[in-house]
Amino acid sequence: MFSSNTGIDNYGLYKTMLWKDDPTYAEENIILARNSAKNLVGVVRIVPRQLMRESKTISVAGISSVCIDRSSRGHGYSLPLMRKALDTCKSRGFDCALL
Repeated sequence: MFSSNTGIDNYGLYKTMLWKDDPTYAEENIILARNSAKNLVGVVRIVPRQLMRESKTISVAGISSVCIDRSSRGHGYSLPLMRKALDTCKSRGFDCALL
């Protein structure tokens, strides 16, 4: 369903491996969008990080791997998916989110 033009064979497996090698990887950081038939149409990944600014620590939610299935684009899935991701970040107490 989701693909890449990188030329990497088995890109989905490669991407999964990269995610799982990240020490911040957790299933609760993956936000999925499904259509009315419950088919997967989109995904967003939250990547928690701590940034230092002077002596202050800032809790940052990186917004990563934003994807909408090619055949599902233009059907209004992006906005609710991003709202859900940002609402999740807010409820978890992050200071900010960065795309």
